[in-house]
Amino acid sequence: MNIKNKLLHPSLYLLFYICISAITGCSIGINTPDDPNAFYKSQKLYDFSSQNPRISFTKISETGLTFTINNDIEILSKENISTLSYNNLYYDTLNMIAVNNQEYNDNKYKFLIDTGFNYLAMTNSITVEENGLSILPAGPIMGNDIYGGYCFLPDFNFGFTSIDWMPCIFIQQHWEFNLLGIPIWQQKGFLLGNQFLSKYSYLYFDNPARKLTFSANQVFTPSSELNWVKYPLYLAKDRHLFITIPIASKNLDVMFDTCGSHGIVLEHDKWQQIKSNIEIINEKDSTFISGFYGKLSCNKIKVKELQIADKAISRPEIIVQGNNDQETLQSYISMKYFRNDHIVLDYKNQLIWVGHK
Repeated sequence: MNIKNKLLHPSLYLLFYICISAITGCSIGINTPDDPNAFYKSQKLYDFSSQNPRISFTKISETGLTFTINNDIEILSKENISTLSYNNLYYDTLNMIAVNNQEYNDNKYKFLIDTGFNYLAMTNSITVEENGLSILPAGPIMGNDIYGGYCFLPDFNFGFTSIDWMPCIFIQQHWEFNLLGIPIWQQKGFLLGNQFLSKYSYLYFDNPARKLTFSANQVFTPSSELNWVKYPLYLAKDRHLFITIPIASKNLDVMFDTCGSHGIVLEHDKWQQIKSNIEIINEKDSTFISGFYGKLSCNKIKVKELQIADKAISRPEIIVQGNNDQETLQSYISMKYFRNDHIVLDYKNQLIWVGHK
């Protein structure tokens, strides 16, 4: 029996979790400390005498320092290509691309591959503590509620890639699973963002086989075994990844988010551009969960059909963000509607390729 092809539908995982939670008193959610300063006091602050070439300090007073971080990494390797397997649980339940069994400091972690995050890398305070990393506290780092700072990862490896003193943001926030109020699983590991990922020539997401292939300098050549379409890809000044793709007969600039848990999220003005081309089944005021910003208001709109690229998606739900002063996300589409397709982010040629049989 091929176990990989017998995985449960994601909704059955959710139903299973709800049933088990009701019986055992389990819960899963985001843990954010009440007092972020307590973590800073318990950790090793950065040694200013370190020989790390990526950071420089300037004394501004008797007690104050300002620092500059050099984020300009370069991928140098004798190897040219790596292929890693997806983590099935993340992919099936959360719609996120994570790869298995990556090592750091003799610990094995899952690495999230997040093109919706624009910095080099991110981790959390649990992983910082587990690896004894020195930190540079930076106060609120995402909005007003998420505290964190910076750390550096000596001898960081990913596939064929090795980088010394990899700059990394850390946050004091993580997902955890509790049984009767006691945490029995806590999220650890690293997230690789688009500022790092865009250093490769291309990323090839073989979603049917659940494998990620990436190359430092090899040029992507589309296989003749698949039918391919391609669309423009570009990096914004802040290193966010955008694609220009037809959605409901309109070319829209949206982020392509490989860790986006929702299929499509649109800002209010982008929804206004396409809604006249769509047959709406129903809509309701609601909320949706963002991994970093928590619960945000939105309008959830069920439509009869939505054309994205050369795909006609039946009865999808479009999340339209509120037209108000709340925190809003960039419009994005995720892997949700491309689970049977081959997706290539061709950074070298500034193209996104979509392939299918």
